[in-house]
Amino acid sequence: MKGKRKSLDRISFLPQGTVEKILTHMPIRDALRTSILSTKWKYFWRSIPKLVFNKTMVVSCDNDELYKYKFLNAIFHVLMLRTAPILEFSLFVDTDIFANEMVCQFLTNCPLLEEFTWNNCYNDIYITECELVELLKCIPSVQVLKIYQMNTKHLGAGSMPRKLPVTLPHLRTLVLKVCFYELSTVLCMISSFPNLEKIMIVCLDRCGWCYDHTFKTMLDPQDYSFLKLDHLKEMEIIGFQNYDIEVEFVKLIMAKSPVLKKAQIELNFDVSHDVEDQMVRYLLHKPFPCASPAASLTCKQLYRDYMHSPRKLH
Repeated sequence: MKGKRKSLDRISFLPQGTVEKILTHMPIRDALRTSILSTKWKYFWRSIPKLVFNKTMVVSCDNDELYKYKFLNAIFHVLMLRTAPILEFSLFVDTDIFANEMVCQFLTNCPLLEEFTWNNCYNDIYITECELVELLKCIPSVQVLKIYQMNTKHLGAGSMPRKLPVTLPHLRTLVLKVCFYELSTVLCMISSFPNLEKIMIVCLDRCGWCYDHTFKTMLDPQDYSFLKLDHLKEMEIIGFQNYDIEVEFVKLIMAKSPVLKKAQIELNFDVSHDVEDQMVRYLLHKPFPCASPAASLTCKQLYRDYMHSPRKLH
């Protein structure tokens, strides 16, 4: 009978690396529960390399203070009992319970972190320049940085520095979900990380700002000598709506990227064929400086049901 049970429990005899991969694809709450399966399973969850914290971490309740306590206590519990480096850390913030100091305190336990995701689901959570710098200092080894809706609106137009006092030398991929109202913030982030190889921008238009404002100032590459993208190979922009400020951003990045190979624009689903054709004609008939002779600029339009074939523009 004992031999039969052993043959049925195949998962417990998998290599530890394989078990960790299985647990990585489970919510942390469920991964923790596997510790009661057997003595062997008691500590497996402590070494999984990827941690994702979101609202499913604890059971919701009507008492906000109690929920805050339970949520923060659960995260501290996971981090304090870990026995292996954390390589990927995702924090999905959908309440106001997080202060920047708390996040930094969490991240001090992750010195070898390779991927970090900050997802701000609420538009009223802001971060200052100092808070951003302190946050980035906590992840010196990060290779992939994803920031969704990092609000810096309260800083004021033009108040962001040209570069942050932190470089993240290992960072290769930067993903930003932002409104181009914060163009100074976008350029500051990009210029601060000299070894970037890929940039992805997911466009937002908060309150129709880009639609209501005509961007008449050309972004002259000579005015952006601080922007050096010597290693950038790929740029992708999702949700492009052909606003002037978006077009100028594309032109600037292509003019400052000497080894760029691929630039891809994915139009917002509500962009009409007429607007798409207008953009293509503009980019073809008014060529702009491109630092890389091997760079290609393509455009595709994504609808709900099907996608047009990409159109090569450059």
